Amino acid sequence: MRRHLAAGGRGYGVRDGSLVELEGAEARPIVAVADVPVTLGGLAPHNVANALAAAGGARAMGATLEQVADGLRDFRPSAELSPGRMNLFRLGSRIVIVDFAHNEAGTAAILGVAASIAGGAAGRTMPITAIIGTGGDRPDDTLRGIGRLAARGAGRVAVKETVAYLRGRDRTEVVAGLLEGIREGGADPATVPVYASETQALETELSGSAALAAGMGRPDAPRVVVLFCHEDRDGVFALLERLGARPLDPATDLRDLAPRLADRRRPGRRP
Repeated sequence: MRRHLAAGGRGYGVRDGSLVELEGAEARPIVAVADVPVTLGGLAPHNVANALAAAGGARAMGATLEQVADGLRDFRPSAELSPGRMNLFRLGSRIVIVDFAHNEAGTAAILGVAASIAGGAAGRTMPITAIIGTGGDRPDDTLRGIGRLAARGAGRVAVKETVAYLRGRDRTEVVAGLLEGIREGGADPATVPVYASETQALETELSGSAALAAGMGRPDAPRVVVLFCHEDRDGVFALLERLGARPLDPATDLRDLAPRLADRRRPGRRP
């Protein structure tokens, strides 16, 4: 970055809690990280990086800093604007995250967000359930990697099949690869349920039987449930609506769930 700026280039980074445009010795503020909904107040560092890339691309195409800031403030990770990408819902005391994680990087990112939300819930840590699955065109080591990361990042793991996207594989191969990764991650594959669809997986994992299996007792016990959703987003969103879940607003609801987000808004704090 220093070499690029010294050579007359332009760069983008985070300084004192804000996205900034860097040119020479000048740092031009764009927008506070906390005011960019897709960053979830800074809990989603991969989306901080995405916002910086979007800012740089838009500026290269002629957008003003004000236009970039307006666009970043306006775009939300909602089921309407960004279906299947970091969509957050609240169902009683449970948080549901619907995301299109389909490789190891995506798995690490979404589980990192889940851990941040779970760890900031009114001073207590909520358990995490990860419902994983992906397309059949992923290499064997990626299937194992997704399973391994899920086993290490969640207290309970379930597998959902993605039969519409087997892409030449047998359905048992995909499940076997994920289960092998779960074993490598330290969990017992024999305890991992395998569901035929995303809606079946989510509805069951939100039920009382799944709560008992995970040692949480009450069906409505606080927890974070992550669903890797690839083939039936409409069905998943309809299910959540039927169950009474409501979309979370990153600008307000997350501050209640994770009080330390308030610290990220203080001047001088870096996300």
